[in-house]
Amino acid sequence: MSTEYQVRPVTRYVVTRYEATSNNDGSQVGAASSVIGEFANGHIADDVADGMVAKDIAAGIISLRSRHGLSLGEVISGKQSAEGASLLLLVKYLYRILPEGDLAGGEVTVVFTLKGRPVFSETISGKTLSPYNRRIRSTEGGFPEFDAHHWVSTEKDTQFSYDLIP
Repeated sequence: MSTEYQVRPVTRYVVTRYEATSNNDGSQVGAASSVIGEFANGHIADDVADGMVAKDIAAGIISLRSRHGLSLGEVISGKQSAEGASLLLLVKYLYRILPEGDLAGGEVTVVFTLKGRPVFSETISGKTLSPYNRRIRSTEGGFPEFDAHHWVSTEKDTQFSYDLIP
C-alpha cells in the first residue's frame, strides 16, 4: 500500500452586496451585507456583479462595483496583473431593427486603436435596452495602450451606444 497527500488550491468567487442607508443629511445610519452567490469562475462572478449594479442603477440606486483579491491567472502565476489590465464598458443599448419594425439581438465589435492601428477588440452580442456594465480584459497581462475607440457591425440596422468608465 502507498498513499499520497496533495494540496490543491481552490478558488471561489463570492459576490456580495453591501448596502448603506443614510439620513436626508447624508449621514450613514445603517449598513448590511448579504451574499448574492458563489461562483467557480471569476468571469461569471464579474458578470453577475455587473448585472446587479445595472439593476440597481435602473432602480435609481447609487451603485458601484469592486473586485478584491487575485484572478485565477494571478494565483497560478504568483504575480498580480498590472493596473489597467481591464476596462469597464457601459453598454447603454444594443439591438437590431428588423424590416417589420421588431427588435432583435445584434452583434458589434468595439475596436481600440493606437495611432489608427487596431490594438484590441471586444465583440458584444445580444439585445438590451437597459444599461449594464461589461468588464473587458486583455489576456496579455495588461490592457493595451489606445488613443481612440469605435464600434463596427456587419448587421444592418444595428443600434448601439456605449461609454468607457474610468
